[in-house]
Amino acid sequence: MSPVTVQTFNSAKSTRTVYYVHLNQGAPHTLVYCYGAGGSSLLMGLFEPFLESHPDLSLICVDRWVQGKDAARTGPAILTELSTITLELLDTRHIDQFSIAAHSAGAYQMFDLARYAPQRVEHVFPICTHIPVAYTGSKIMEYMCTMPFFMFKAITKLDSGSAPKWLEDMVIGLMTKNADGNGNEGVWVISDERKKLVLEQKDTGRGHIRNERLDLDFRLGYERLEGVTREVLTGLYRDCPIDMTWFTTDNDVFFGLESARRMSKDIKVKTEIVDVPGATHADVMLRTQVWDAMHHMIVR
Repeated sequence: MSPVTVQTFNSAKSTRTVYYVHLNQGAPHTLVYCYGAGGSSLLMGLFEPFLESHPDLSLICVDRWVQGKDAARTGPAILTELSTITLELLDTRHIDQFSIAAHSAGAYQMFDLARYAPQRVEHVFPICTHIPVAYTGSKIMEYMCTMPFFMFKAITKLDSGSAPKWLEDMVIGLMTKNADGNGNEGVWVISDERKKLVLEQKDTGRGHIRNERLDLDFRLGYERLEGVTREVLTGLYRDCPIDMTWFTTDNDVFFGLESARRMSKDIKVKTEIVDVPGATHADVMLRTQVWDAMHHMIVR
């Protein structure tokens, strides 16, 4: 067992760069995974046990956001540039058709990619994804969008000059805390050994990118990026061109079943909402139920 390798992709069409992880390269089916806020492509190491037993599926994860002196940091272009370079990367990997899954804040990366290349996307899988705040019914979420910015930065711990590495460790810990020693064989796609390896692997040499990544993820979701309005975020959901299977849980206070149902009423395509019993927002993406269902739909 070895750590995953983060690779660099330099666009041949621009001066932009992205970092990514690609596992099970050469498999006949591909899933593009968009992690939640506080994550990175290193988290793909958690899913290696599942991929080892499902060799027909490759997994690729592109780190948000695009790097380069001319890379967008405001407006919808921040998403469009990421979609464009992701498709260029997939082309170099000779991947034409693929499915997309997203957890939490990865939603908008996923939906923009589906919007940008609908002819190439086979399945769309939201997993307790961030929903535009109007659909959550939460006054707390609404206030996160309007509170003074210094308070927003303090609450989210996202000051670009001091965002700590412990936040990523905390994310992995929260995601996997229930997967240890509970005796529920078959519930989780991860193993204790793999979790330890991922926790020990450091995202070295890219601290400034990690800090900015966290900042941009949260500012995007809470409508604090210039030019990325609530209507823009809502439109990404509403206008998704691919039928979706949406995994969520009643234990998710903000993005659970009721919020998903409210959002789905405004989505134009067929949307199947799947309850994942016992899951939480922090661990739903580690559930065997979710990965088995995605795998079945992708390879059938």
